[in-house]
Amino acid sequence: MFLFDWFCSKNEQNEKPTITDMPYSVMSQILDKVGFLGTLNLRKTCKTFRNFIDDVKPINDLKQLRITLGHFYVQVEVFLDKNGYDTDKCSFVLSYQQAPDDNSWLIFKLVDDEVEFVKKMDEGEFIDAFFHDFESILKNQKSKLAYLKIKADSFVPFDFYREIKSEPQSMLSRCLCPRRKKSEETIIVTANEANRGHKKSVSETINRLETILKCRSVPLQTKRLLLMVFESSQVIQILRYVKTEELGALQPTREADLSEKKRNLRFDEISKCETYENIRDIRVLDFVVTNPISDFLDKPVLIIRRIHVSEDDILNLKRAFLTSSHLKRWQLQYEDSEGDGSIHDILGRMPHEEQEKWFYGIPNSTEVLCIQSGYQTVLERVTVSFTRINLVDVPENAWVDWE
Repeated sequence: MFLFDWFCSKNEQNEKPTITDMPYSVMSQILDKVGFLGTLNLRKTCKTFRNFIDDVKPINDLKQLRITLGHFYVQVEVFLDKNGYDTDKCSFVLSYQQAPDDNSWLIFKLVDDEVEFVKKMDEGEFIDAFFHDFESILKNQKSKLAYLKIKADSFVPFDFYREIKSEPQSMLSRCLCPRRKKSEETIIVTANEANRGHKKSVSETINRLETILKCRSVPLQTKRLLLMVFESSQVIQILRYVKTEELGALQPTREADLSEKKRNLRFDEISKCETYENIRDIRVLDFVVTNPISDFLDKPVLIIRRIHVSEDDILNLKRAFLTSSHLKRWQLQYEDSEGDGSIHDILGRMPHEEQEKWFYGIPNSTEVLCIQSGYQTVLERVTVSFTRINLVDVPENAWVDWE
């Protein structure tokens, strides 16, 4: 027994200490200082250290993630905070692309306009490569982001040639060059086929992103969230697990299928999310919002599209802006076969016919309510804007109604 204890103690003395033997608090402080890239490199050292990092979830200098889901590729723009400077300058770009032979994928890195080939794997898909690198980031990011964008590429309106070769090439460049001379090593991909595959790929990617975000103990935090997706349900999938102050929701261009109607975005579903209450700025331009206007009166900034806007909506909003100081700027876009004539029936004709703005003085305030009407010819939509502005910003000779 003595020999066994002596032998064990000798072995323990001969063992070299590892970095994980440091006190927990010391290790946590060190990880908070190494930054985003340093943390990624440290995760590669060993499984024990990787698990420790995922458990600690150190703060880092990652400020923006802009993810583009394209035809046969995923592109990620990464923005790091360099001592508080250049937060709007992209630090580097990673592009995950399906290889020409369909059974492998490629990774390219772009830094300061210089492209670097990173890796080629002979099995799997580019989507798997993307999640291999970013799953732990999305699952463990603790620091608040300034901006998170998830954007699905637009539909392609044309057929294009897809080359089948073994050497690495950018699939994106081939998609953008549909008139490339056809050879024995190319096949034609129709627009409908490409768009069906693209829409399916986007749906699968959103599902996987939702699964990852759902595993977090707290919602991912970002100041701004922009989602450009095909379905309104996909907005719900992401927003449910992201806490944001500003929300933007758009649809990609459907040039190949302009006849397809925009889907209704039901905010009654979003209002049930815990993250909804934190939103102060909502901009939903391509989906139709069907909820009553009164559902959003706690939001200072709102830009939405509706089927129609009633007289009661206009008058109630006018009253709300005159009495509620937290309301800053609203814009309603809606379809109206009569153009913008109805707004004059509600608010009255102005002394100067060319003026499409109505100004109302706000009691006991230096601000004025400006209601502006317009018409978007291309989209065939009427726009009505409600904005609180300073009295000194009212144009000269403009009529201000002090009710």
